[in-house]
Amino acid sequence: MTEVKLSSITEKLDALLNLVDEQGRRLIYRPEDEGKIYLKEGDELRCLGRIIVGTKNVLYSKFEDESNIFRKTEAWSINYAILKYVDHIHYETRTHDYSISKEVALEHGQFFHFIESTEKKVYTPIKYWNKFHKGGADVLPKETRLQQLFGTSWYEKLKPALLSSYMDQLARRVYLRRQEVTVYPAQDDVFRAFKHCPFFHTKVVIVGQDPYYSDDTADGLAFSYKNGRKHGEKMKSLEVIFQEVEHNCYEGLHAGINFDLTDWAKQGVFLLNTILTVDKGYALSHMDYGWQRFTTFVLESLFLDETPKVFMFWGKEAKALASELEARIPHKHLVLRGVHPAADLHNKDIYGNLVKDYPKTFLGCQHFRKANEFLVRNSRREIIW
Repeated sequence: MTEVKLSSITEKLDALLNLVDEQGRRLIYRPEDEGKIYLKEGDELRCLGRIIVGTKNVLYSKFEDESNIFRKTEAWSINYAILKYVDHIHYETRTHDYSISKEVALEHGQFFHFIESTEKKVYTPIKYWNKFHKGGADVLPKETRLQQLFGTSWYEKLKPALLSSYMDQLARRVYLRRQEVTVYPAQDDVFRAFKHCPFFHTKVVIVGQDPYYSDDTADGLAFSYKNGRKHGEKMKSLEVIFQEVEHNCYEGLHAGINFDLTDWAKQGVFLLNTILTVDKGYALSHMDYGWQRFTTFVLESLFLDETPKVFMFWGKEAKALASELEARIPHKHLVLRGVHPAADLHNKDIYGNLVKDYPKTFLGCQHFRKANEFLVRNSRREIIW
């Protein structure tokens, strides 16, 4: 294989500003947008990852899902037009980091593309990549733990908050509370939403309030049931949400509902409660712990990111938070507001069936259909709800 040799970082940076691939499609590099690089074809603009220009080399970094094509080919693919101008490649997954130099990628890789794709790629077998578990030996123990809990992309984005004294105080307060009473969710699940939905993979953000508190169903994903398990007969918010999904997306005929929302998270749905812990039996019992300061910072980070996303804010408090964020941060996202699903639990007919009376009810909001329509318009894969 041949490669373009550029003598300096400046030359590489200049080349990246106006890349055109072999099919004539433009690759747009935006240093001001966290170094993201986009593929422009017609009116469509698709983010391919990030370019990080250092003092000695150029790094191409992106998030990948380990369930993607490499399991069939046993190789990671690299866009060849990008590969020509970078020195190193870094792929992040939910559990591992993969890295390789351009020289090794070219030496052991081969050109390949799918029949339906015109994008020219180099496929380099996994065995030639350096593979690391999340959190390496080159970081401090505290940072290792945080990287394991949040994943690399979230850790890098939230580092100022995560390493702050107020987060240390908050963590200490929750830890001491666990010595006295049962706290939901389990300690290792508190930041599960971050682990399953990396920052640059996020397409839809659903904002909840605090975890389920009456039984052991909270799993760290807003509205989700632990292991898909429902305790007792009392209806909860998620069942209202699924009724809307059924009528909104499946004409009331959706089968195989899973109350564990991990699959949503892995598709890019970030399920964030504004309060991340709760005492068993007492809703909003951790309201004054300080979680809102952290989760507002999280939402600000998502709002500031220019990649189009959908935000769903349900309930009075969530809608107020949406207005606060929109007033401070210009954005091009879709922000949807609605009644909290739990409110519909108190709106039933004489037969005990939920009543749809939108906009007074959550049912009828059509947020899930609107979200997918927005994602498709912005060249992002829709969610299979």
